[in-house]
Amino acid sequence: MDLHQVEQQVLSHVKTSRQLLIAVLPQGSDWSNFGDLSSDSNAYLEVFDKLVPTFLAKGATPGRVTASGHSGGGPTALEIAKQRSTDRTDVLLFDAINYVCKEKVPVIKDGKPVVDKDGTPKTECKDNICVNGQLTKVRDWVRAKIDADIKSLPEKPADQKTELQANGTRFRGFTSESLESKDTCGYGFWYGQLKSDIETTIKKLTISEDAKNQLRQNYQVRAVPGPHERVMAHGSLEAALAG
Repeated sequence: MDLHQVEQQVLSHVKTSRQLLIAVLPQGSDWSNFGDLSSDSNAYLEVFDKLVPTFLAKGATPGRVTASGHSGGGPTALEIAKQRSTDRTDVLLFDAINYVCKEKVPVIKDGKPVVDKDGTPKTECKDNICVNGQLTKVRDWVRAKIDADIKSLPEKPADQKTELQANGTRFRGFTSESLESKDTCGYGFWYGQLKSDIETTIKKLTISEDAKNQLRQNYQVRAVPGPHERVMAHGSLEAALAG
């Protein structure tokens, strides 16, 4: 909380938007699985029921849901969004489209393999080449949501932007690295690939230019102040929630 100033950013967003926001923030360690959150995310929304009727009106139900993930939390956030296919669910990914080394090789020093204290051989990424299986999943989800948004548009071009502005899905892919990066073992390269794919997808659509520009606002990929550990800080979380 102190690192990212989540509470301060959420409160600022509420004051600006004048809309009630309830944040559920699971916290744990590298070994936590949060009760298999990715397979039953609705269990976390039970907190909403406990606020009725003391703090919320009787019969109140959750509206728009936003799934957010930082770093290794990306896959879980996307799985949560997939589960809620019948409801609008927005996704925020902060340095969370992860990559893996294509091939690891032993670390050699003075002609000998380097080992940890427990005797486990250390490895490094061969030729610094990484691959990314998560980009495909994120890209496919974004494409599907854009397609769903388009199918719900009114026939009149003048009304299309208004519909997307009010009810279109929001996606925010924020990275602490340059989108122009050529380093496959870094977030910037993969976020750059996603940004390019979103633009290509939007350009091909047969809708009004105003509607296309609104889609660009709804599906954003951009570099924000880092480093990786603080990519959600510096007002980036508040910016992702806006719009």
